[in-house]
Amino acid sequence: MNDTQQNLPDSLDGAATQFSEFLRNNGYPGEVCWITADDVAVDPQGKFWLRDRSESRLRQAELLYRSGVERGLGIALRAVCANETTTFALIFIPRDETEAQYAMMGRGIKLSCPTIRRPTMVVNNLLWWWTLRARNRKRENILQI
Repeated sequence: MNDTQQNLPDSLDGAATQFSEFLRNNGYPGEVCWITADDVAVDPQGKFWLRDRSESRLRQAELLYRSGVERGLGIALRAVCANETTTFALIFIPRDETEAQYAMMGRGIKLSCPTIRRPTMVVNNLLWWWTLRARNRKRENILQI
């Protein structure tokens, strides 16, 4: 996993600019779609399946980022997977000082991405999404920071 620590920007927009540059430098698309762990399923072959909810996620990501700035324990922006045009990423905010230490976070922003890109598919059909999610619930620990 590639990672870097940088100063913490005041807004998600500023952090996303740094993150996009970091992603491009590491072979990922610079376009970022913010997701949560609930939006991801990983099948037995290691393929990532993502629920398409990108419109509602940006505002939630902005609120989460703002809460992380206010806590002052650092923020991690972590690429999970990518398709040809978009990197899908999580925002991690430690609950307390101990969790920040376990995640090896400073007070700034931690940027990371997997060294190996796995196949990624976006699912638009809600029924298919719930089927994938139910079948692959045990493999979700791959999303832990």
